[in-house]
Amino acid sequence: MAWVCYRQATSEDRDRLQAAARRFIYRHSLRISTEDDTGDSLALSIDLYVGGYERRLWLRCARRALRHPQAEGIAWGHVGRSVE
Repeated sequence: MAWVCYRQATSEDRDRLQAAARRFIYRHSLRISTEDDTGDSLALSIDLYVGGYERRLWLRCARRALRHPQAEGIAWGHVGRSVE
């Protein structure tokens, strides 16, 4: 598995992703703790917790938050997506 980088992540990207993750967790009543977590770890928790239709919804939220049509999240300081 590899990570395709689209651009370097900014603090604004991290803030938007964290806000999107918190909203998604709240709206879908997921049992994920949102206390003292960063946007990156909340996004990873959502990726591990949801599947199917909820995963597609989450990816749309993440893409909208990161302002890139194919982005899935932030890893190693870059906005990108995973590939096999």
